[in-house]
Amino acid sequence: NLPEDSVFIYYTALASFKAKSYEKAEQYFNKCIELGYQGGDAVLLLNELYKESGQDEKIVANLKKGVELFPNDDRPVVALINHYLETEQTEEALTYLNAVIEKAPDLYSYYYVRGILYDKKKDYDLAEADYKKAIELKPDFFDATLYLGYVYYNIGVDKFNAANELRDMREFEKAREDAEEYFRKALPFVEKAHE
Repeated sequence: NLPEDSVFIYYTALASFKAKSYEKAEQYFNKCIELGYQGGDAVLLLNELYKESGQDEKIVANLKKGVELFPNDDRPVVALINHYLETEQTEEALTYLNAVIEKAPDLYSYYYVRGILYDKKKDYDLAEADYKKAIELKPDFFDATLYLGYVYYNIGVDKFNAANELRDMREFEKAREDAEEYFRKALPFVEKAHE
């Protein structure tokens, strides 16, 4: 059972935040989290408070606490993943994305985001698989369709650059054709995205 003053604590936290009394707001939001009152909301508001007040070093601990305490609320884990993406902590973002996908394997947007991360790491096979999965789950998904085309294009560029390093003309021609095959493979996806 929640204490009767839980509502008062929550609204005091909100009022303090609006008044930019960050220390007081932090104290009351933490009390709400401890009580389990407005759980995910309190975690996310505290996250906003930390951003607004320049206390970035507290963001990860707060969001991880939210993930742990409120496992049925996806918002803290999504905020944590976004934080890792914004701060370019790819491996940490992948860890949480993998956990979210395992828990909710039918949400197309998570595959798309993970595809972007793999793409950045030049893990093109994994990026391709995730973009395809996102499109399978949502066939009219513009971003995943376009990015799948980009993956093929990027593979083509890498293969073309590698071909330019070859001295043997026959090997060069073969490698160049292989690269051009990926450019051709990219085209239908870019065209579909354009449509």
